[in-house]
Amino acid sequence: VDFISPKDQDSNMASTVTVSFTANSSSVISHTDLQVDGKTICTFNNGANYYSCPITDSLTNGNHTIQANAMDAANHSSNRIITIAVGQAMATPTPVPTTTP
Repeated sequence: VDFISPKDQDSNMASTVTVSFTANSSSVISHTDLQVDGKTICTFNNGANYYSCPITDSLTNGNHTIQANAMDAANHSSNRIITIAVGQAMATPTPVPTTTP
């Protein structure tokens, strides 16, 4: 599974976005789905290799996790997870301060 758009760590995204991804296997792709923050948004059972899913529910400002999952006819599965930032730059964790003895 590979994302075409958006890419991991994309920032300042709009609150609605269309996610495009591909899934490839030596066997026919039998099922794919797309999840945003753990909620399934789109499901495909058409055996294609290219998928496009509009996220029409407005995403709140902040970081969001997008996961694409695929399974082929031989029951092999694969997934890819990316994180995007809506309406702002990508939030990065605050570094833990180090102390010197």
